[in-house]
Amino acid sequence: MRHILLATCVLLALAPARVRAHTIAAADCSISHGRQEQPWPEPLNRTITVRGGVLSLRDALDRVSAAARVRITYSDALIEPERRVCLDFTRTALGDVIKQLVGDERVAPRVASNELIVLAPQSPNARVEPSVRAAPLERVVVTGTATGGAQRGLGVSLGVVDGSTLEAHARGDMSEFLNGVVPGVWLWQQSPTSLLARYGSIRGASSFGVSYPKVYVDGVEVANPLVVSHLPAESIERLEVLRGPQGAALYGTDAISGVLHVVTRQPSQQSETSALRVRAQSGLVNSAYASSGTFGQELTISGQGGSVARAASGALSVSRLGAFVPAAESQHITASGRARAIGARSLSEVTARLVLADVASSSNPILVEAVGDAFALPDSVRRPGLARSERAYRDSLARRLQLVRTARQSLQQFTGGVSGTFYPNARWTHRALLGLDTYALNGSAGGLTPLPSSADSALRAAEGAATRTSMRVSSAAVWSDSSWQRTLTFAGEHAVLHEATSNGVLARPGPSTQSAAATTVWRQTTGLVTQLDLAWQNRVFVTAGTRVERSAGFVAEPLVSLLPMVGTSYVHDHAGNTFKLRAAYGKGIRP
Repeated sequence: MRHILLATCVLLALAPARVRAHTIAAADCSISHGRQEQPWPEPLNRTITVRGGVLSLRDALDRVSAAARVRITYSDALIEPERRVCLDFTRTALGDVIKQLVGDERVAPRVASNELIVLAPQSPNARVEPSVRAAPLERVVVTGTATGGAQRGLGVSLGVVDGSTLEAHARGDMSEFLNGVVPGVWLWQQSPTSLLARYGSIRGASSFGVSYPKVYVDGVEVANPLVVSHLPAESIERLEVLRGPQGAALYGTDAISGVLHVVTRQPSQQSETSALRVRAQSGLVNSAYASSGTFGQELTISGQGGSVARAASGALSVSRLGAFVPAAESQHITASGRARAIGARSLSEVTARLVLADVASSSNPILVEAVGDAFALPDSVRRPGLARSERAYRDSLARRLQLVRTARQSLQQFTGGVSGTFYPNARWTHRALLGLDTYALNGSAGGLTPLPSSADSALRAAEGAATRTSMRVSSAAVWSDSSWQRTLTFAGEHAVLHEATSNGVLARPGPSTQSAAATTVWRQTTGLVTQLDLAWQNRVFVTAGTRVERSAGFVAEPLVSLLPMVGTSYVHDHAGNTFKLRAAYGKGIRP
């Protein structure tokens, strides 16, 4: 023990002065024997023996947690986690150990469950309640409300997919994230060589038309929703999908089919935590159109670091798939990061996401074989010299139908944003966000198909480059009493979109002399939002709002539209189940 204490004193002597100010001298580290200052409930009445000498309060609580076989949770704002304490206790109640280590009468251990202890704040003159009732918090969402709120009271149809669910059941393709999970939304399953998402249905909209939601990543609107098709599950906190036009009152132009909000993974809300996760997988992918198995591999690295006040997290995903059909392969690189800083009355966040993809798509092997089988003569009528002309005709037809081709496609996309939230008092909340999304898509095969449809026009128009800059400010005030809670929100939004797309002609059988035309447009949207939310006894909820939208660049003259929305819901809890009845009306536009 003397050697340990001597080494500790040497390390503390070399530490910065800021740390030494909270140091307990080794000579003061005496052993506590079995003292019990007050009766404690289970598990705080457990008797433990734990020794460690002089170390930080954070490390001491970790060792106490392991010795008592319980979890201890706390906030850095309540205690000084780096303060030096003496950890030497013999046959002492867990509650007394924690109280002596914390050494602050304003913080007391509370029992949330048999396996969880919470260090909670209390008034100096308040009577200590050793037990508290732990209840699950309402899910807080950012879609469908102007400043974020609980999902319980929303009058609109909102589906939420947690990141843990995505990690367990999906590989990263948007169709796997949404199909069968969010009612009323499904996507066409795409080949690994496709870089664009194809939405089949949004609340019953026909797949033969152009139907897709407005897509946001951490509050930043993307320039083109169709290029958001591949997302690593490790980088996602949750997906929020608002179905129907009610979201247009908040999100404006092009929200008529709904809104998809991708919330990337935030740093842990626990005390200072550093974690690194690595997931790698590889194997052979069998295909009826490849002579042998195709090698596929994926590597994902995610981690976080910092404290509750300042923390950052990030994820990197690299995947590659070989030629599962002749001349077809794909590789994706996705990197994302998020950082936050919490002040006394403010919250600042920075988010960034980068996508690099390169794929090679070849002829559709099913159609190629179908053409070959249709013009293959049976052996009974086959004559010498006819095989050559038959093969020539089949190849000519394949070329006319554009079946024999290999297209190289690449995508570069970046999404970034800076946001800040300010809490001047208990009533008002002010928020501001500045975001940028840009992409460049080369070699899109959206219009190169022998069976064209009207939806291909949107896929062809995605080829090229675009940049969207968006700005949003909002202020919300809350008034509440024993029965009612009222929230009034004012918001303003302005976005500028610059597109330079290559609009190729719709592919049809036969030769064509038409060529692709490049189109450059500038579009601006401005919206002013007013929204009122009422809640009565956390059971009856009413939301009413309107947005004045000005859209310029779509037609010759700017368009001014009024987008109203009203929704109501009734929520009833019974026998551990929650029942919700809601109705909503909204108006959306797509210029």
